Amino acid sequence: MHQKHILGVSVSQGSNEECLVERESILRIKEEIRVESDEIPPNSQFGTFRFTVDHNLQNLTSEITAYRNISLSQGSMKNGRIKLLKKEKLCTGVCSAVFSQNNILISWYNERQVLAVDFSLNLRSSVSLNGNPRDITVDDLGRVFVSLPDQREVVEIDMITKSVKTLFSTVVKCYGILWMKDKFMITSGDKIESYHHDGIKQKEIQTKNTWHMCCKQNEETLLYPKTDTVIEKSELTNEKSLFRQPGANLRGIDTDVEGNIYTVGTNSRKLYQLSPDGSLLQEVNFDELFNLKSLWKVCLNDKNNIVVTTCNGDVALFEIVCTYKP
Repeated sequence: MHQKHILGVSVSQGSNEECLVERESILRIKEEIRVESDEIPPNSQFGTFRFTVDHNLQNLTSEITAYRNISLSQGSMKNGRIKLLKKEKLCTGVCSAVFSQNNILISWYNERQVLAVDFSLNLRSSVSLNGNPRDITVDDLGRVFVSLPDQREVVEIDMITKSVKTLFSTVVKCYGILWMKDKFMITSGDKIESYHHDGIKQKEIQTKNTWHMCCKQNEETLLYPKTDTVIEKSELTNEKSLFRQPGANLRGIDTDVEGNIYTVGTNSRKLYQLSPDGSLLQEVNFDELFNLKSLWKVCLNDKNNIVVTTCNGDVALFEIVCTYKP
């Protein structure tokens, strides 16, 4: 009934693409629902419960003169343990990743493909491109965009129909790509440029050794590694240095639901977790713990999952096991 309701809303209010996405999501859990249904004993009885209001309790709140403060335990990601769920060599060479609904999308640079894998890192589908995809991003509607630096193009990919559409050409080689508040942010290493969705260039920022970007939760502030430094930059302010790790060669960067910042060092082989103001919360040696080297891209979803990709094709999925405090 829940899936039927979701599909009904999609048909009445959504686009054709959104309907197809919901249809595919329902089909993927069809077998799971059937198994759960089969587990219900055949002699089970279903009944209806009728809830009524006890009139003696209606004025209860007005009769209470004092309350005792109640403190609930909350999970803290900043103190959480990073747990490896799965690691696979899905590609060869540089690969980037992004979460998209129930999938993880991976740009495979060497083989000119974008892969869609599930949360067990099993391949679901792939799309072939006419260029080498370096980075990947999704917008608020779930549309998928990929940067093709050799062609200096940004393309849109439909993972269902496996179609590829060129959106616009860029002035510089578009290595890193980020959808940020109705515009594209493109980085070429020494320059960050913003483009309107129709391909009109808006602004540019001079930088150095910058390949990936993310935005803070308000989507007004850009975060990016600049060699060994994490930079914060909004349209109204100058660059602000939040964190520096000499020799780390920082690459991928993203934030979690609490605003904490995550970045990886390709030379240090570590993941760094920072507070929203840039204070170091913890660092994790991925080489020693998980045998992951040449760290490249990091991305998070709203369910405490982290994906880390490398320059040699390894893709690893992690979970932040939150620490609960009273």
